[in-house]
Amino acid sequence: MREKPGIQSQRLGTGIGAVIRQIRQHSRSFENFREQLPEECRSNLMGIEGNIARLYWQAVGAGLPARYGFAKRSRQPAEDIFNAAINYLYGMLYAVVEAGLFAAGLDPHLGILHADAHDKPTLSYDLIEPFRPWIDRLLMTACIKSEVKPEHFTQNQHGLFLNKEGKAYFIPLFNDFLRSPLNYLNREATVRNHIYFLGSRLAQRIRAQMEP
Repeated sequence: MREKPGIQSQRLGTGIGAVIRQIRQHSRSFENFREQLPEECRSNLMGIEGNIARLYWQAVGAGLPARYGFAKRSRQPAEDIFNAAINYLYGMLYAVVEAGLFAAGLDPHLGILHADAHDKPTLSYDLIEPFRPWIDRLLMTACIKSEVKPEHFTQNQHGLFLNKEGKAYFIPLFNDFLRSPLNYLNREATVRNHIYFLGSRLAQRIRAQMEP
């Protein structure tokens, strides 16, 4: 029998509209910085993004079946099953995005918004953003189906991590997803091809701006 969402997610059902309205309200603040260069308003943009992310992850954590629920996003280390899994999935996604940037002739280390990390593929941090929700949905679907198991994870003194059994589940799940068809920007293609295509569009946009 499939596990039912907990009390927290039942309460979310009556409040999700309010969460969406708050996210939209925060999103409108981005318009204030449309005409500015990233270095002039980076801290403002990141602050808005942080407020939206807090609301988003609270809603996700509350909407999952109780065994997967969480109160906040945790990265290094993960404090719960969902965050440990999403950290690993994002890691695989970064590699695909970086490969897409290389294929488009771009240097992944020359970021636009995420530009402050030394010797990091910061342009990958920029381009990954449109694709994160796809991975979020992939994992949420697996959790709702109760396919994500506690035995997929190992707890140590540093936090919760995916183990060998977990990788044996999540790596094929991720690779199958990359090969799956999806309609995005009025274009039907595999998920991997969409990522490469957006890298190519970014390269075209940058080169167009550089032309005299």
